[in-house]
Amino acid sequence: MLIIVEGPDCAGKSSLIEELRRRIERRSANDVVHVLKCGPPVGHPLDEYVVPLLGYRPNDQINANHHVICDRFHWGEAVYPTVFKRDTLLDGGQWRYIESFLLSRGAFVVHLTASPEVLERRLRHRGDNLVDVSQLRVIRGGFYAIMHNTLLPHMVAEIIDDNLPDNVIQHAEIYARAAAPLNRYTTYVGPSLPHRLLLGDVRGPAFQGGDPINQIRPAFIPYNAMSGGYLWRALADAPFEYFRDYGIGVANACDVDNADELYATLGRPQVTTLGVNSYRCFKGMATQVPHPQWVRRFHHKRIDDYREQLLYGRPVAWN
Repeated sequence: MLIIVEGPDCAGKSSLIEELRRRIERRSANDVVHVLKCGPPVGHPLDEYVVPLLGYRPNDQINANHHVICDRFHWGEAVYPTVFKRDTLLDGGQWRYIESFLLSRGAFVVHLTASPEVLERRLRHRGDNLVDVSQLRVIRGGFYAIMHNTLLPHMVAEIIDDNLPDNVIQHAEIYARAAAPLNRYTTYVGPSLPHRLLLGDVRGPAFQGGDPINQIRPAFIPYNAMSGGYLWRALADAPFEYFRDYGIGVANACDVDNADELYATLGRPQVTTLGVNSYRCFKGMATQVPHPQWVRRFHHKRIDDYREQLLYGRPVAWN
């Protein structure tokens, strides 16, 4: 299971996480929970919210009893920069990628909250070096806003619910099982049943070297100045409803994964191949569009046209 606990200060996240850990580990001697605590990012958002979970797979044969609970994660980085008036490196393309990556890992989010009055009373009692009582309502509202714009399965709850830990575990187990068939695909990110699958060819040399972490990185990870960055910037401005109601998956066709098996595992979605190589590697029916690296290099400003072609297959005259 991969459980992410988000919410404003003084909502009771630490207490819930400790109870979740205790209940999961007491189920059997083999169940182990790793708590991943995320504060303000100190590096690139992808290094903060993707790299630490690259080795995690739900219900896999090797780590079937290995569970992760995240004490805050990427939601906070969409809330606190506004509150504290600080810069953030997290952009829209990276946000969409992080959420797609977490979908492929079966993540389940608990949005833990309380009334403004309760939060303020708890903060006055506890004290805090960073958050002021006057900021709590803005923080609380920020998390609600994010909740309405997330692709991840989630629930909103208060710590006073005695059945909350068991309900969280039950829901997390469901989503872990649903994502487990994706475990054998290294390059894929996205939901288990997407409406559209975008297929590239191979990861760049930087992600195929001797570093074990690089070898398990998915396709088109959107670091700046790379094809993945351009692809996900294009997808960032796609309607949220398209991602929510239909779903987009991204993988490679000429890499370590069998694209035809992946296509079947994903329920045979519509396929768009990115470039000639992926079109040749994929054996099924597909719409072919240019590779994002080509568009980025020769038609960089036409990112809106590229997005329309990616999502809807609309013809574009590139020359």
